[in-house]
Amino acid sequence: MTVKYQLLNIDCAHCAQEISEAISNISEINSAHVDFVNKLIYIDTKTKPNTALINKMQDVINSIENGVKIIPITDSKEKQKRFHKDLIFIFMSIAFFILGILSKPINYYLQLLLFILSIILCGYDTFKKGILSLFKFKLDEKSLMTIAAIAAFIIGDFTEGFFVILLFKIGNLLENLAVNRSRNSIKKLASVVPDTAFLLTNGTETKVSANDLKIDDIIKVHPFDKIPADGIVIDGTSSLNPCAITGESIPIDVSAGSKVLSGMINNSGTITVKVTAPASESAAGKIIKMIEEASMQKADTENIISRFARIYTPIVVILAVLLCIFPFILSLGPFDLWFRRSLVFLVASCPCAIVISVPLAFYSGVGTSSKFGILFKGSKYIEVLSHTDTIVFDKTATLTTGVLSISNIHSFDKNISKEAILNLAAAVESYSNHPIANAIKDAASGENPFVATNFTEYAGFGVCAFINNKKILCGNKKLFLENDYNMDTIVDCPLYIAIDKKIVGAMEFSDTVRDCAPNVISDLKGLNINDFIILSGDSENEVKKVAQTCGIDKFYSKLLPEDKLKIFNKIKESSRACVFIGDGINDTPTLAAADCGIAMGQGSVAAIEIGDVVFLNNNIDKLPASIKLSRKIMNIVKFNIGFALVVKVIVLILAALGIAPMWSAVIVDTGVTLLAVLNSSPKFIRY
Repeated sequence: MTVKYQLLNIDCAHCAQEISEAISNISEINSAHVDFVNKLIYIDTKTKPNTALINKMQDVINSIENGVKIIPITDSKEKQKRFHKDLIFIFMSIAFFILGILSKPINYYLQLLLFILSIILCGYDTFKKGILSLFKFKLDEKSLMTIAAIAAFIIGDFTEGFFVILLFKIGNLLENLAVNRSRNSIKKLASVVPDTAFLLTNGTETKVSANDLKIDDIIKVHPFDKIPADGIVIDGTSSLNPCAITGESIPIDVSAGSKVLSGMINNSGTITVKVTAPASESAAGKIIKMIEEASMQKADTENIISRFARIYTPIVVILAVLLCIFPFILSLGPFDLWFRRSLVFLVASCPCAIVISVPLAFYSGVGTSSKFGILFKGSKYIEVLSHTDTIVFDKTATLTTGVLSISNIHSFDKNISKEAILNLAAAVESYSNHPIANAIKDAASGENPFVATNFTEYAGFGVCAFINNKKILCGNKKLFLENDYNMDTIVDCPLYIAIDKKIVGAMEFSDTVRDCAPNVISDLKGLNINDFIILSGDSENEVKKVAQTCGIDKFYSKLLPEDKLKIFNKIKESSRACVFIGDGINDTPTLAAADCGIAMGQGSVAAIEIGDVVFLNNNIDKLPASIKLSRKIMNIVKFNIGFALVVKVIVLILAALGIAPMWSAVIVDTGVTLLAVLNSSPKFIRY
């Protein structure tokens, strides 16, 4: 089972990675993942967590980062007081430092005392964690700053030592503020779910918590209220604003029988809704849950950065030691000169800008995309989608609307009318929910003279039943070939009807291509994606017609689910990143096999569960936008990495040459981190 806990006081991205790895090594735990941005830890345990296990995890955390506490989510209280407290101590430390400067003519020891007080007030928590890290032989940003500040004091450079800690402290506050704002802007998504609902019981409305709603409850939704749970309208008419859920601003008209999703806003009339899913399992609840858990699926870039951080700091420390010792041995200058330069080198080397900004960019991307109705289930799929070079489509309800209608009926027996063929098929298909079955039932909506019994369904082929003790077979060509029917002289159709061993009729169907489909393919070609393929179980003529309308050259028809998967795997072998987009249960094997599987938001539950990305508006018009967004996010990630590394290398070189003072190294460390964090905020992620 997977559970999550809050991590209080965690402010070190590198430590978060170490905590993940250390807790994963506990025998009772399968795996652990720390979401540094949201300050959460996800634990996949072998048994239900108990107090002993939580205490064991806390001991592991203490061995890595003192002061970080693991607590249940329900008890978590993020304290804004900490920010204000830090500001007060910063101002007090500045005041003592100024008094120290002014006391220089009076007494040296008084000045020294004031300087010591100023640096302790400003950097107490930094020193505490830094010294503990040093005792554990671990070098992180706090231990580096502690070494630099103490060394500066030892060599008598009080001003430099104070400014190292002051600038580091201010930079950390600004970084935390920027990260928190990014986090809070995404957490506002939770506001799409109302806290309360109006439950209707025996004609009386009662205000209840939305979380208490159950399936089949009847609720009233008044004008300008948000719908608290998914349901079906049973009374009233209205117009709904779906923007918060699907990203679409066009209102949806609803009446009795219409499906409604939680988070939609009721624009006009009062409607009565029958609940079909509790609040936590409704559309908005699932969106919030998926966004929270998206960080568990880390992109390759994030994993590379995590590994990079583990080896980067030790290498830089070794270089700093060599910079201090070798020039002195070679008589290139006094020891204190190279000691000072090595300190600057250490301070400038901290990898925080990359370690923090990269996961934040992905997290912001997941949150921002959801506002456009595009739900990524993990940052890894953002990276995959940005590299897409091949897109494979299901046809029905993906490129087409999925609403089939009968375009022609053939009768091969002069004694059986076309109407009788239709009624026979409708009786046999009466219990099937296949799109073809629904089209037949819709066409034969009147009273049916035939009653079918003893139904047998052959998945992917058709249906068999008995009417008046006669065996009626209704299905595709493969079903009849499997049953030894001679199909040589029979017109090619998607569906045939046979009485006993004689084929008496056939039907043709048409499916409307989505209005946006040709434009979507055109837009994708504009993004330098040119390899498009359709995989469908429909007839060759029908698939070919859709392919030509959309501007797609390659297609495969008459495929069973296992055929789709087999062909898709061959296509995938020659692609850098192969995407499949579909909506049905029969698409789930291919969705699972894809580098990135995209499910339609109102498709089958299985497809939505398996899909790596979900289009909440149930339309492929989000496909170009999702690729543009993923590329934008990856560009931000690459820029942050490149910018941080280039600036770091420049300052490290300047530090080694003695050109960069220590305070500039701190500004580079905190300043580059702050800029990278701001660049990763949701405000900059657009398409």
